[in-house]
Amino acid sequence: MTPVERFDPDFANDVIDATLYYDAISAALGNRFRDALRDTLREVRQRPLSFGFTRQPSRGAMLPKFPYVVIFRVTETSLIYGGCFHSSSDPARWRERMAKQDGR
Repeated sequence: MTPVERFDPDFANDVIDATLYYDAISAALGNRFRDALRDTLREVRQRPLSFGFTRQPSRGAMLPKFPYVVIFRVTETSLIYGGCFHSSSDPARWRERMAKQDGR
């Protein structure tokens, strides 16, 4: 069974902020960021358990050539994406967001 993908409502805002930043530098760089994100999401879909834990039960998938990580959680029936964060950002941001997914 293919897991259902669920995205935190703020995931889109994370992506918009990052793409606007890279687009402001150059359209080509913004396009490379979008391609890297698409590739990373495809890899997560195909093999979610191969990515390491950031803090159990959350996992992280680094975007190639960009300092961003997609934080997600795997359940029996779904992939829950918590955000796309700069790797030097405060981890409390994604921890809070993932805890919100659990209802904590």
